[in-house]
Amino acid sequence: MPNPKRFDREDVTQKAKELFWRQGYHATSMRDLSAELDMRPASIYAEFGNKDGIFIEAITAYQNEMELRFHQALDSTDCGLDALRTFIQSVSIGNQHQAARACMLAKTLLEIEDHEHRARQAAQAYIESFQGALCGLINSIQDAGEIDRSLAPNDVATFVQVQLMGLRSASQMGLSNEQLQHQLDWCMASIATLTHCE
Repeated sequence: MPNPKRFDREDVTQKAKELFWRQGYHATSMRDLSAELDMRPASIYAEFGNKDGIFIEAITAYQNEMELRFHQALDSTDCGLDALRTFIQSVSIGNQHQAARACMLAKTLLEIEDHEHRARQAAQAYIESFQGALCGLINSIQDAGEIDRSLAPNDVATFVQVQLMGLRSASQMGLSNEQLQHQLDWCMASIATLTHCE
């Protein structure tokens, strides 16, 4: 009978996600992972293949958390713009349990310039997937008459992604939560009043 696994894969993936998020892909060595996960390098290779393999699982865990927050925001209100605000606030403004952090996906894209790199492709794939989810929300917001129906949902979703990544990056500049709230207010006001650019 094979020996049972001596680790919780979900727990290991969460620890790897936090390490990669904190240090970045390139700065995280297999020795760092071994120490953080309390696993021998040989065991990490056996379970995940290589550093790319465990990074991709970490990115997937991050994606799942963002999707959960997104759907929780949608379920919290019938107003699309309020749901969007709730989601943006939940990922870009800290609370008593955790400080705000820059987007792990954006950090990955900035760090890994090689477009053929598996880690970059994994991050890019999720950003594109989230773009689709945002488009669906933008459609419903337009149907409710909350923003201009003539705007292309994909264009609005791209604007939202840019604002979201900027706001999350601003959290690393030492801004207080009150200052970030003001920025969020302006962000939402901009989204609500978007018009065609000539």
